[in-house]
Formats: sequence, structure tokens, C-alpha cells
Amino acid sequence: MAGMIETSDIGDATGATTWRLDLLGTWRLTTSGDVLEMGVNGRRMFALLALRGRCDRPYLAGTLWPECSEAHAQGNLRATLSR
Repeated sequence: MAGMIETSDIGDATGATTWRLDLLGTWRLTTSGDVLEMGVNGRRMFALLALRGRCDRPYLAGTLWPECSEAHAQGNLRATLSR
């Protein structure tokens, strides 16, 4: 399906979990049928990770906040992760 990224079989102690991220139309992240609510920066971060894959913090911060200094971008990333 266009605009949808789905990852299944991410195991935990209770069994497999299915995550679904819809990027086109209305942005939506669901797991086990529950919609996860988050702010704009969290949405941007999840979309980048879904499209790019695993990446380090400096890359995330620099890509998501290119207009900020490195220290400020790292602070924005810490705030986004804490939410």
C-alpha cells in the first residue's frame, strides 16, 4: 500500500507486535489497533526513521533541525525523545 510502512513480528516477552505507520494522507502510527498520539516533532522523527532506518542521534538532529546550531538541534531531539 502506498504511503504505509508496516513492521511485524517485533518480539517482546508476550509475543509479536505489529506496528503500522501511514505517511500519506493523515499521519498515523498504530500498534495492536491502538493509535499512538504524538506531536509534530515526534511524527517527523518516526517518519525519518521509518524511511531511513537506523541512524545515529547527530544525523537525526541535523536532519530534523538543519537551521539550528548542533547543540540546539541535539536539545530538540532530547525533548522530542522525552515526550
